[in-house]
Amino acid sequence: ESRWSLKFAKLLLPGAGEVAGEVAGVVGHRLEIVPLADPYKLKAGEALKVRVDLDGRPLPGASLAVGEPAAEQSAKVEADAAGMALVTPRPGLTLIAVSRKVPGTAPQLAAEDALAATLVFGR
Repeated sequence: ESRWSLKFAKLLLPGAGEVAGEVAGVVGHRLEIVPLADPYKLKAGEALKVRVDLDGRPLPGASLAVGEPAAEQSAKVEADAAGMALVTPRPGLTLIAVSRKVPGTAPQLAAEDALAATLVFGR
């Protein structure tokens, strides 16, 4: 059994601005959480719409964990068929995480790629 692990992270800061309708735009990570609104402009209790992309395409049914960076427990949110999910930010720091295992891109080195992506912002 062999695995190649890749981890991708994004941090949103206030005033980052919107690029093509997406805050911070698409960075181009293999697995990526793309915020579709500025979380710093949301009202208290308002949900943030995000899209999960795998290799540049929406990932249907992705399971997202939402919580604080150091928290042992997190809420689970499922993406829809278009890879979209609504996440309710928490006071303080919010961490959104997703992971996926896919067949290895270099099978001579590893049978599978274990991908993990996070998106963090404060409120």
